Amino acid sequence: MNTHTELITKLTAVDVRMAQERQEIVAQIKQLESERDSIDEKLRWKLEHSGAHIGTFRSQIVIEMRPWTRRTLDTKRLRLEQPQIAEKYTRESSGLSVHYPS
Repeated sequence: MNTHTELITKLTAVDVRMAQERQEIVAQIKQLESERDSIDEKLRWKLEHSGAHIGTFRSQIVIEMRPWTRRTLDTKRLRLEQPQIAEKYTRESSGLSVHYPS
């Protein structure tokens, strides 16, 4: 039972198939990302343990590690310690997100 107050529209069999295809694609992407992360970790380990930042094969660069730094704002702490400033600089966005129940 839908407890929300949104309007509901009926979908066709084609719409349902598209939603199912999307779920299959999402699962494939998740699997591929997992495989990519595993490969990245193995290559990163090889470079780190050899003390190198660049991996080559037949004089061609295959992988390169570059140091980086990211600066972030601790918004949780800012809201706790300086709530007025946090509120002053808070931006609100709204939109619609699509969800596909399992």
